[in-house]
Amino acid sequence: MSESHPVSSRQLALFAAAAGFVAASDQLLWSRVIASANDNRPETQAHALGVFLLGLAMGSFLARPLQARLAMGTLRLAGLLMAVSGAVFFVAMPVGAAAVARDAAAGRMVLLAGAALTAVALGAVLPLLCAVAAALAPPSNTAWARIVLAHLLGAASAPLLTGYVLLDLETLEHAVLVITVAALALAQACWLVAAERPRRAGVTVLALGALLALCTQERLFAPFLTRIHFGPDARDATYQYLAQGRDGIVGAMRDGREYADGVYDGAFSLDAIGNAGQIGRAYFVPALRHPRRVLLIGLGTGAWARIIADTRGVDSLTIIEANPATVDLLWRYPDIAGVLDEPRVRLHFGDARRWLASHRERHFDVIVMNGPWHWRAGATHLLSAEFLGELRAHVDPGGVAYFNTTGSLDVLYTAAGVWRHVIRVSNFAAASDAPLTATREERRAALLTVTGPDSAPRIRGAHAAEALDAILDAASGELAPALRRANDLWNITDDNMASEFKTNGAGIWWRALPARLWRPDRAWPTILF
Repeated sequence: MSESHPVSSRQLALFAAAAGFVAASDQLLWSRVIASANDNRPETQAHALGVFLLGLAMGSFLARPLQARLAMGTLRLAGLLMAVSGAVFFVAMPVGAAAVARDAAAGRMVLLAGAALTAVALGAVLPLLCAVAAALAPPSNTAWARIVLAHLLGAASAPLLTGYVLLDLETLEHAVLVITVAALALAQACWLVAAERPRRAGVTVLALGALLALCTQERLFAPFLTRIHFGPDARDATYQYLAQGRDGIVGAMRDGREYADGVYDGAFSLDAIGNAGQIGRAYFVPALRHPRRVLLIGLGTGAWARIIADTRGVDSLTIIEANPATVDLLWRYPDIAGVLDEPRVRLHFGDARRWLASHRERHFDVIVMNGPWHWRAGATHLLSAEFLGELRAHVDPGGVAYFNTTGSLDVLYTAAGVWRHVIRVSNFAAASDAPLTATREERRAALLTVTGPDSAPRIRGAHAAEALDAILDAASGELAPALRRANDLWNITDDNMASEFKTNGAGIWWRALPARLWRPDRAWPTILF
């Protein structure tokens, strides 16, 4: 039996677009939360997207049988499911975070289950709206085709409106609230235009649900970030300062440590003697080559920028930072943040690859990159042979690239395929086409060219000699020839993503294949020796 609806095709298209926007926004926020709960490892995005798509497919399959079982009007059921998705979305996140705080692995499964349940409710909405569209103008297919198109357009707008605008204006927790209220508002709209009566009771209940979400959000989400970032250690972890943006969440602990999306990222310290955050590596920059024009990729805590700018002879310091939220946090530490006010320092926000590609004419004596952990999602973007080759093109002849390997021998191996000479300084690699053969005495003298506001060396005091020796002892001799002879390391490329793929265990499945198939990266394309 056909079902009549007092709704126009234009209204229905708006409902479909709004449902698509909510569904894609839910997926985007779920992916961000699940990734943060798993240290932003690369496989996490696939897991989050996979369970969400599976939930959408299951919801689409169950839509019509569910309607037959509940004997509800099509539009009213669509509104009810929209409200259910909003409620599950809003409640499952803090519940999942609490589970992560008790047991990290089990908590991540709870978060994935919450994402799947949200998607099941959302997946049933589109088929129901298509059924309403077909009832409006049978037997033409154009009516429901317009609904599908509107749904896709709404979903396509979510990365822009939610990912780039909402997350840049609001915190992650408030973004969850906004999308929840949007889902409940759409549910109310569906109930208002549904053919069944009474309508007021359902609309009132949904309005009360939105009001309840507004009233409880602060309490439910108060410990949310520390729980998903630190898991069972959340009780002992409290952010003193926090800055959020579309490019991530940056937080500072009371002891000066900085965390980016829950992963340790450095320390707000210039003390080489205490060596918090291994800041001694920054003091080693002038020991590589006397710098005049320096490029720093990654502002981080600003400590590296402060030390480099305080090095005698530095004429210019160019900084590229991907996440503007770091500056919001940096102003809390005026001794360090003051470096951004200096006329020699230029700060650019954006992607390092894009900036280098658009500034081919810029060359530097030293390029410093204190990048992310090599196993994090997207790390290949800054560690591949292709990107290291881009760095080499911007280094003056005899200049040095100095970047964080975070302990990965594959990164050192890749560097040896790009540059002729490589040494290691703690977990940093220093690479150049000129030999890095300064003597220990020359390097010690260079360390003392980093001066404080009083023009005296920053490394001074009773324990200065021990600090200087510790920094110098962290430097190795020439490693490039030995690295190039290695046969058990990977050359990281944009295609194989070895720093992420291999480290996170997926690479083991390729071991059953012939070596020439799973090791196509053996050849170094950047430079011939």
